[in-house]
Amino acid sequence: MRLLCFSDIHGRTDGIAGILKSTGNIDIVVLSGDITQKGNYNTAESIMSVFVNSGLRVLAVPGNMDTGEVVRFLEDKRINLHEKNSIIDNIGFIGLGGSVKTPMNTPLEISETEMEQALKRSYGDVKETEVKVLITHTPPKRSSLDRVFAGIHAGSEAVRNFIENNKIDLCICGHIHESGGEEVINGCMCVNTGAYKNGNYCIADIGLKGIKIERRKV
Repeated sequence: MRLLCFSDIHGRTDGIAGILKSTGNIDIVVLSGDITQKGNYNTAESIMSVFVNSGLRVLAVPGNMDTGEVVRFLEDKRINLHEKNSIIDNIGFIGLGGSVKTPMNTPLEISETEMEQALKRSYGDVKETEVKVLITHTPPKRSSLDRVFAGIHAGSEAVRNFIENNKIDLCICGHIHESGGEEVINGCMCVNTGAYKNGNYCIADIGLKGIKIERRKV
C-alpha cells in the first residue's frame, strides 16, 4: 500500500495537484493536521477540494490550528479519522488530531489524558490487523520529531506511551515544522512529514519487506 502524506498545509495548495498526478499508484492520501490557519467550513472546503476532487481515498485528522468547522467538513466528507479508526485491506488506521496544550491557546488542544483515552478506544477494533498505522498531528514526546527551535520537546507523552506499549508499525505526524524526519520507537517507524507550508511531504510504502519512507520537497 502506498500512502502519500502531507501535514501542516496551513492553506497552501499550490503544487499539490501536480503531486497527486505525478505520484504513481497512490492508495491513500494522508493528511495529518493543520489543514487551515483557524479556517472555517468554507475555507476547509476550498483547501480540501484538490484532494476531495482527485478521486483518491483520503484519511485526515485536524491539527491544533483547525477549528471545529474544519472537523465538521472532514466529517461531512467522511474522511475524518480524528479519535476513530478504519480498516483498509487488513491495515488498521488509528487517528488522533489536535495537539497538547500550548501557550497560544489554539483551536484544538487536548489534554494528555484525553489523548490516552482516545487512543485506547480506537485501538480495540484494529488490534488484530496485520499492519497498524497511527495518524496523529502531534509527534511522540522526547524524540527527534518534536523538538522546536529552542530545543524544547513539544510532542505528546500519550502518543509516545501508546507507541511504546502497543504494536504500531507506522506513525505519521507533523505539527513541529522544523523537525521533519524519521525515528524508530519500539519497532514503529515514526515519521514527521515536515510542513507542506515549507514544501515538504513524503511517501510511505507498506509492503512485504517492511515500510519504506521517501521524503520529497516541492
